[in-house]
Amino acid sequence: MLSLQFLGKVSRLAVCRLLASPTATRVNTLSTHSDTQNKSSQTGPGDDKIFELRTYSLHPKDMGTFLKLSAAQMHKRLEHSKLIGYWTTELGGLNEVVHIWEYDGFSHRAAVRKALSEDQTWLDSYFLQVLPMWAKQDNMVLKLLPWSEVTSPKQKGVYELQSFSYTGKPQKLASGAKDYVASQLDCVGEDGVLVGAWRSIVGPLNTVYFLWQHIDMDGYFRRLGQGLAKGESHFEKGNAKILLPTAWSTLK
Repeated sequence: MLSLQFLGKVSRLAVCRLLASPTATRVNTLSTHSDTQNKSSQTGPGDDKIFELRTYSLHPKDMGTFLKLSAAQMHKRLEHSKLIGYWTTELGGLNEVVHIWEYDGFSHRAAVRKALSEDQTWLDSYFLQVLPMWAKQDNMVLKLLPWSEVTSPKQKGVYELQSFSYTGKPQKLASGAKDYVASQLDCVGEDGVLVGAWRSIVGPLNTVYFLWQHIDMDGYFRRLGQGLAKGESHFEKGNAKILLPTAWSTLK
């Protein structure tokens, strides 16, 4: 797991993202920025791939035991499907883990869930052990936005999962999200990476998710009170979680 020293520096990315206009655009911003990252998931328009975002809240007394057991046994789960990332929530939630799984489609997910339910080794060594530790579980299904792909940053960092409710015309959701991201990437430099951008298809609908990696985070916290700069935006009811990768997370 990453050291909390990442929280002790200033993040230029977070400052710029909170001050930039969500409607600003920049030509070729996304393709240029992606050159600094490693592509880990090739998807495009019409692709059947889905992503399941899971959030588990644990009983406080069980958090440490859960993480130790997961570190020892999670390789058995990884044999069944692809993990995008697995994190503990540092801010924006307590005693919480967040993870994202990739599937080729709903049929693939159903097959994986069936296989897990029949994997007695997995059930005995992990699932039945951690089941009493969970206080709450949530999940939703996401699709990558047409212009986005999942990328893997080259260096370690801390992560931010942003979510916004979109109140504009549904057909403009993807382009509105792209404009928002472009406005943020204008001042990112090498200090941050957009890992992926999704829309919800199961769960709260018309919701957009952005997963960012930051080198450091202090600037983010200092500028929270200022909010977004003036400018029309159809993104409302925003939420953000600061996430630290676990030892078994594919994203570090």
